[in-house]
Amino acid sequence: MKRQLLRTLVALRDLLPERISGGLRAKRFRYTPRDVPPVPRTVGGEVRLYIAQANFAGQGYRWARAAESLPGVVAANLMLLRAPARFSSDFTVPLTVSRASSRWQKKHFASIVGGTTHVLIEASRPIFGALFEGDLRREVAALQEGGIRVGMISHGSEVRLPSRHAAAHPFSPFHVMEPSQVSSMEQVARSNQKLLSELGVPTFVSTPALMIEQPEATWLPVAIDTSEWSSAHVPLVREVPVVVHAPSREVIKRSDLIDAALSKLDGEGLISYRRIAGLPNSEIPAIFADADVLVDAVGTGNYGVAACEGMASGCVVVSYVDPQVARFVRSETGRDLPIVHTEPDQLEDTIRRVLGDRKRYQDLAADGLSFVAEFHDGARSAAALCSFLAT
Repeated sequence: MKRQLLRTLVALRDLLPERISGGLRAKRFRYTPRDVPPVPRTVGGEVRLYIAQANFAGQGYRWARAAESLPGVVAANLMLLRAPARFSSDFTVPLTVSRASSRWQKKHFASIVGGTTHVLIEASRPIFGALFEGDLRREVAALQEGGIRVGMISHGSEVRLPSRHAAAHPFSPFHVMEPSQVSSMEQVARSNQKLLSELGVPTFVSTPALMIEQPEATWLPVAIDTSEWSSAHVPLVREVPVVVHAPSREVIKRSDLIDAALSKLDGEGLISYRRIAGLPNSEIPAIFADADVLVDAVGTGNYGVAACEGMASGCVVVSYVDPQVARFVRSETGRDLPIVHTEPDQLEDTIRRVLGDRKRYQDLAADGLSFVAEFHDGARSAAALCSFLAT
């Protein structure tokens, strides 16, 4: 009886004008009319692609731009805002509005069904809030019933099994994270892998390491604006090189191991270590442009946006690379990944080796510039989407 009464009250609240209903919600879901944005739309083009709603590291936006390089394709992306936007996006919506405004949810769905031909859903996250009670299976079915071709993009932790990773990697971040957090991530990843298998729609992964988790998927390379990161700086010329580390998630990158090794070398006067944290993304290109070496990560064995940005800046990029990732990149590109591989517990020795053979690693940095220009400027991302967008 109480549950039915609550549902009735919620329904009545949602019939009120937006300026009133938004303020009547629980505190974490309140919003004002000024918070409610226009719904996303794609205009023109025989193929109209919509990507939503994670936009991790700005990739939804970059993939949309990549897709628009294909004939007859227009594309747009949506980013759900939990905090001020850090990356470019065609459309944004506050978390409170996306989850709580039934009016916006309905208009959003109607706009997408009425105006797009293809939808890519990121990170196994529902894109229409509570419209389908957060059930992604129902969302996908509703889009398909509306004539939309639907695909999924996996970014990382939402499908990476901590148990598998920890068993394969002695320095896996899952060995040092809180057990309760690891357990939760394991449950989410298993649930999402099951979901993707059941949906049976085309699936893409943003980084090579995720092919281990989803071998049936298609690699959708991360894309960057290489012009934003280009630099005339030649690495390893100055006597004391600048080595930077700019983790997006410290525990995942195993920044504890990186800090220890690089701080020791800095203390010996061999390098100038710059630990980057809390800076606006707009300031990072200039920092990378002045760096000689970027130490990306020693946790997952993967490479992604930060490594590509480092290579595009002309840095020598150092990271732990899973042998399976290295083999996959070679099979897909015909080239060796131009990243200096280091074992997580041997980073200090790796940097000493780089400092002792500077010409060799200057050449590797130059190889990194061409690698990113060929495989991560968006052209290969567009090629990966061709088959999906052609049907």
